[in-house]
Amino acid sequence: MKIVDYVEKTHYEMLRAWWTFQREVPPTPGMVPEGSTWIVYAHSGVPLISASVLLTNSCVAYAENFVGNPFARGEFRKEATDLLVRHGFEFARLHEKTKIVALATNATLAAYYEKLGFVPTLKGLFGFVKEIS
Repeated sequence: MKIVDYVEKTHYEMLRAWWTFQREVPPTPGMVPEGSTWIVYAHSGVPLISASVLLTNSCVAYAENFVGNPFARGEFRKEATDLLVRHGFEFARLHEKTKIVALATNATLAAYYEKLGFVPTLKGLFGFVKEIS
């Protein structure tokens, strides 16, 4: 498997299609950071999963934009997810972050975060965004 840095012009539409297929509201292109978003590809070249780590000016980083190829299933996708999570944790450590916060939009992702050692902190969370131009 190979981890590729996200490049907005070549990857955003693919990720948007994954979010849309899964009936999630996709972030706008500027909300997916270049330099801290990655896509894991299978050896065959099929993109499997993507996520971002957003850095702050405190000890906290945010795991965000977690989305997978809805047509890629099986053990290789689990391996890709584990690889991506380890990569994100290491990225945060290299930037001297000691905590990672994550939000889950579904029970499957929430259970996965708990398996990774995340501690639940909120219930009944609603997400909002507003343009402030």
